[in-house]
Amino acid sequence: MTQLNKIREIYIWIILVSMSTAFSFAIGARDMNLLLVGVMAIISVFLFLQFPYLKKSEVWMYLLFLTILICGIRHFETFRITTVLYSLMFMLTFLYYFRLIYNGVLQANTYLKIIKTLIVAYFITLFIQQISILAGFSYVFNQIHTWDSDLKLNALSPEPSQTSRILLLLMYSYLSIKELRLNRNYNLAKDARHDRLIWFLFLYVMLTMGSGTAFLFLPILLYRYIKLRQIVFFLPIVVIIVLILISLDLTVVNRVVAFSKAVVTLDATEILRADHSASFRIVPTILYLQMFDITSMNTWFGHGIDYDVFLFPTIIPGLPEGQGTGGIFPTFLMNYGLISGVVLFFMINKFCFKKIWSFDTFFWLFMIGPEPFNTQLFGLSILLWGTNKYFLNRSLEVENPENKFVLN
Repeated sequence: MTQLNKIREIYIWIILVSMSTAFSFAIGARDMNLLLVGVMAIISVFLFLQFPYLKKSEVWMYLLFLTILICGIRHFETFRITTVLYSLMFMLTFLYYFRLIYNGVLQANTYLKIIKTLIVAYFITLFIQQISILAGFSYVFNQIHTWDSDLKLNALSPEPSQTSRILLLLMYSYLSIKELRLNRNYNLAKDARHDRLIWFLFLYVMLTMGSGTAFLFLPILLYRYIKLRQIVFFLPIVVIIVLILISLDLTVVNRVVAFSKAVVTLDATEILRADHSASFRIVPTILYLQMFDITSMNTWFGHGIDYDVFLFPTIIPGLPEGQGTGGIFPTFLMNYGLISGVVLFFMINKFCFKKIWSFDTFFWLFMIGPEPFNTQLFGLSILLWGTNKYFLNRSLEVENPENKFVLN
């Protein structure tokens, strides 16, 4: 590796680590990660200095920013230059990152090392927090918010639910690259023995941080790798999970079950009653579908920046004034319109998905769909899924040298 690539590899470390973590000293208003903002601002400058040209393969990224800008100007009364610049920095960071990896800067071993480092860091931080709580310390390391339970801890993200999603993104990416190196499907009964430390650290954080989201998404990840005949080998893990649930007095699980039953009814009132905080991710979708009008220009070009911030607090009980909610669907579509939504879909498909109908796509939509666009969780998912696709493409070219290894 050349000296330049070694330096650029450090940039990749900085981007992935800053996009995967949040430190209490750097959290500003509305949970904005000021450290990440600083990194993205510097990376945006690096892009123009090191790669001062446009690429045809990145056209969807340029179109996405253009549609967001058009929507903002169209509703100039709610236009906020800071929001547009934040979106621009996100996209420029994506472009810089992908140009680095598609120039061969990142190797699979380094990528796995970054992922393992992050999982270890999450475990160490959570463990320190748990010791602090059990010891009755008044200060808890990196605690960003306080919750209704002392056992709900955030580790290295702003909140437990984000920690669970970040850990799942990291672990799934780790397993995806392992499959490419093994040249076969990951066998949990066989291969997990070689990865037992990383599995232990991952499961410890997922099962003890006190997040209901972790219990909701973890079975989906395990389903991808567990075969029916292998279940017997994982009975000890099942026993451990049951014991943890008993120690938690089933509070988290009962909340998840009640919420799932309410969601099936599609009744916003029932969903709010079942789990008030979790409902903020589901109820906006129901409300958006109820107000959907295909003949309205706002449906196609959006209602304007932060429209959800003004609308939802007036119709969702308990949502503070000035606070939006919902995720990519429906908030992004509501704010920026269906056209921007279509462009965003093609951009994500271009950079991230191997094929539309796949577990990759389903898993991403299930976890990231409820997240807003301008969040580091959304950004991290694009970087990780895009890197996974890059290494898949490279492995396919090794198998068939006639395939051109390009982002097409």
